[in-house]
Amino acid sequence: MEIARRCIYCDHDAPELSPAIIMPFVAHRALGYKPVKITSDWGLRDVPVGQCQARCNTLHCINCGGVFMDLRFGEAEMAALYNDYRGPDYTALRERYEPDYRLRNEELSQLSHTLAVENFMSGKLPEQPSILDWGGDDGRNTPFRYKASPCHIVDISGKATLPGTLGLTAADALGNDYDLVILSHVLEHHPSPLSLLKVIAPLIHRGAQLYIEVPYEKLMIKLACGDDTEQIWQTKRHWHEHVNFFSKTALKTLIARTGLVADQLLERQDSPESSVLCALCTHHSTNEKYF
Repeated sequence: MEIARRCIYCDHDAPELSPAIIMPFVAHRALGYKPVKITSDWGLRDVPVGQCQARCNTLHCINCGGVFMDLRFGEAEMAALYNDYRGPDYTALRERYEPDYRLRNEELSQLSHTLAVENFMSGKLPEQPSILDWGGDDGRNTPFRYKASPCHIVDISGKATLPGTLGLTAADALGNDYDLVILSHVLEHHPSPLSLLKVIAPLIHRGAQLYIEVPYEKLMIKLACGDDTEQIWQTKRHWHEHVNFFSKTALKTLIARTGLVADQLLERQDSPESSVLCALCTHHSTNEKYF
């Protein structure tokens, strides 16, 4: 693990800092740190009694506006957190810390933004495109899954993928060529989004288009609207699986640092409670548009 001391999006020095905690489920599953109650029996002279949670910091970049957790998980922590993602063990542990999670998970599994992505990409792909969904879980929400040939999936969870798709290792996928590479709701989880984009960039330089989708968190929307009263980013006091909160500038800057270009970047509101940022990237710009 590492501690971020520069902006993970634009590499600006000395981001602003505010104290926060890692949510108990994430701390337990990724780090093996359970909440603990410090009592007088501990005999700690200068430490008060009370409940103790895993600590971290919220960082805010004054240059690009991005917000993120300072603690950056390593490979071992990411593997522990996302192995068999939303499987029985994952769900049981999370339910213990977050009552009713199982029900919420079942509701979430019924939601899909696949059609919205396919509409966004309309007319930009061949009739039977070759697809790589990086971080696509078992493939159930992979756009163009029913018409793609091939439809490959790379995912940290290790799950079996659905019929019509093929799970690959990252190394195997990087040796192929694709019409479209999808990074949908991946970068907000990743400890080094820049490193991941650099890994994928050669596929785009060989001619693929890259579709990126990340949550546009309510906090970031408020910041974009100029709501900086009382340093509103400091109200981010806890961190769960989403360790990166993107501003539009942060996402565009991150993409540019990999040598790619966001030919389109727009905000999509899926419901009154949910908005996302969508970017379509290529290795060069012929028609640059920002929304």
